[in-house]
Amino acid sequence: MYPFKKVISLSECELNELLLCIPKILSQGYKNKGRTRTIPEKEKTLRDATLWVFRRSGKQCWTCGAKIVSEKKLTSRTTFWCPNCQPIGI
Repeated sequence: MYPFKKVISLSECELNELLLCIPKILSQGYKNKGRTRTIPEKEKTLRDATLWVFRRSGKQCWTCGAKIVSEKKLTSRTTFWCPNCQPIGI
């Protein structure tokens, strides 16, 4: 889901998906010392390999291979996302 999508524009299905996914990701990060991505056995365990998009601007998305982008002006914190997996309007 596009990270800047307004909550008011979310469908009931999207809201339910967020309500299910957010606690799972937070719990996984807590249990795994901040890591939100499970590393496959044969993959190198570099620091940025343990996160889906955070601080990975310019690097390949783990899911589709597109370059991760970031935005620093719309909010007080930098936001990272995959423009292919999380396109505008979806």
